[in-house]
Amino acid sequence: MEPTLVSTSPHPTLPGLALLLGLFHSSNPHLGQRVVRHLYNRDQLNLAAVCHRLRDQVSWSNQTFREHLARGDWPGKIGHRLRLIRGFRLRALTSMPIETDLIQLIIAPLTGLKRLELNIAHANNELPQFLVRDFAYVSHLALLGTPWNFTSLLGTSLSPTFHHLVSLTLGCGRSQLIIDDLGDILATDYPYLRHLSLCFTAIVGLYPESPAEWHSLLSLLDQPWPQITDLRLRQCSLGNKVYQLIANNFRNIQEVTFSRCYTVQSVPKISLSAFPQLHCLYINSNPVATDQYIFRNLYSDTVAFVFMVNIGLDWEHLQLLVGRFPNLQELQVELTSIDLLPLFKDTYPFIQIRDLGH
Repeated sequence: MEPTLVSTSPHPTLPGLALLLGLFHSSNPHLGQRVVRHLYNRDQLNLAAVCHRLRDQVSWSNQTFREHLARGDWPGKIGHRLRLIRGFRLRALTSMPIETDLIQLIIAPLTGLKRLELNIAHANNELPQFLVRDFAYVSHLALLGTPWNFTSLLGTSLSPTFHHLVSLTLGCGRSQLIIDDLGDILATDYPYLRHLSLCFTAIVGLYPESPAEWHSLLSLLDQPWPQITDLRLRQCSLGNKVYQLIANNFRNIQEVTFSRCYTVQSVPKISLSAFPQLHCLYINSNPVATDQYIFRNLYSDTVAFVFMVNIGLDWEHLQLLVGRFPNLQELQVELTSIDLLPLFKDTYPFIQIRDLGH
């Protein structure tokens, strides 16, 4: 029996591939453009990312969309629905900057917005001015990604903006100029603010690069914020001085989040009893600091919910944690062993527990 010979000739072009080659062939540019214009913006960006030869057609499609937005010639029903939109979130898929004028054109028809989140790689000075002029009435504002000019956005003590904010999230980055702007924010300018979140891209406050950086952060915290019920800090080192200001000026906190805010060198002695209304505690910590921070210093007889990540807990830790929070009702943690889950449920049946590590 002779062996079967395998043909070495090229495979015939599959029908689907032939169709794609025909649609996007350089001899028929308008045909490919008509296909691309029907894709969602995200799909267009993905298409451009995997095939450089199609980038011109994606750009053409976006240019057509830009012209349509600039004219503002929305049919009556569509325009009415756009005005009914209450929340808008724009997150850049890549580090490539999105043109500011395109962002303005997209947001401009959404005159009924209450919640606005922009997480983009770049914003020129025109975008903050546009937001202040057209969207100063929003109640929830999140500005992340690019180093934002907070003075242009939030104004100064003489001309503050965004008076109606209930929630404010600021991506503070690591820029000295941006962090300096934090010192200009006054609590009295935001009487309705309930949720404040500060996100840094590196540890701030542990080893400040200059006295001005340290002073700006402390200036923000060193004023009464009695209306704040939810405080979230990310990568902001909680030295004893920083924590003391939080304890003195954020007395009505009900929820607090410390995300990677601790290092072994800056473990503060925290007494959560400074927050008599605190019921939710979220911690994303440095595992090395677990013993030094969590189980030696924390205590609260009001906290009912505790969420911890990046902290592996063994049985001794769990027992200490329950002792530190006598009102504990729910616990979400990472256990060192899955066998601890049934043991905890049998020992503490009145506390709900979820193992995030297995």
